[in-house]
Amino acid sequence: MSQVIALAEAVKTTHGKIDVLINNAGIFRAENNTILEGLDIRFAVNTIVPYLLTHSLLPLLGEKGAFY
Repeated sequence: MSQVIALAEAVKTTHGKIDVLINNAGIFRAENNTILEGLDIRFAVNTIVPYLLTHSLLPLLGEKGAFY
């Protein structure tokens, strides 16, 4: 999760606004089934990480940002 937060901070630092955010990730093969926080890696990648990234970057979408 710290890497997701670091990514969001890097985007915030380099961009004043974003027009679109597409969360697309997947796990094909992993050595461990859990991440440092103790969560299943698939659950983290498919559920927690998109929420965390979107929540962190939502201010960059502006007031007229929309969800489809």
